[in-house]
Amino acid sequence: MKAIFNHSTIRIEDLKYESLYRATFYADGFFETMCAENGCIPLWSYHVKRLFQAGKAAGLQGLNEIIESIPVYVESLSSELSGKPVMRCKLTIWREGMGLYSPESDQTNFLLSASILENPTIREINHVGFCEKVFNTWHFLSKFKQIGAQSYVIAAREMKSRSLDDIIILDAQGNISEALYSNIFWSKDDQLFTPALETGCVEGTMRNYLIDKLPVQTNEVCCPREELLHADAIFFSNALGICHLNKLEGSTFIKAQWVEDFLPFII
Repeated sequence: MKAIFNHSTIRIEDLKYESLYRATFYADGFFETMCAENGCIPLWSYHVKRLFQAGKAAGLQGLNEIIESIPVYVESLSSELSGKPVMRCKLTIWREGMGLYSPESDQTNFLLSASILENPTIREINHVGFCEKVFNTWHFLSKFKQIGAQSYVIAAREMKSRSLDDIIILDAQGNISEALYSNIFWSKDDQLFTPALETGCVEGTMRNYLIDKLPVQTNEVCCPREELLHADAIFFSNALGICHLNKLEGSTFIKAQWVEDFLPFII
């Protein structure tokens, strides 16, 4: 697979050990998963904001030049995929150089890759449960997508072992935090809710977009799992689209179809 590494087109399998050192041994970086349509990224401004915030929090330098170049590189990768209209792009940034916990450099490496997006923008799922092995905890980097994602790997293995379509992660206090790949929204009595960042969830780009664009106010809350079981409708969101949840632990839900009218994609 071809990709862009530090402004050069490469094959991913040709990446060298030294380039990946701090990503591999210290998980010293972040990533963004992005949907691109016809070479453009509908949520780009939200990705940019989160990238700059993550870079500042970690003390990474040189992000301006990287971020300015990404839209051009996305168009280039679209051409490599024979101009496929919808792509899943992944941008990973990490600290360059060697060192131990104390790095030798604060300059930033980046890798941009793309693949054809096969899944539809809107889905429906039925088999979802609450995660029993992993709990989220807030810290000052928890709202970013960190490349050290072992807790999500453990949650994904639990999801697979239980034959679930997705899994809901709680925080250490038992509050709803997020789904495996997505943020969670639910409606009750004409009010809309989503977990607060204090639950340790990722501050998703689609989450922020929907909070900005939906015609109803979204209440950011810390609520126990029982709140979901009494919801009218539940949907998950991430940068690639939304997913309606039909059933959860014996409770059934209506479909919040009105949300689809506000998605930033061509459906």
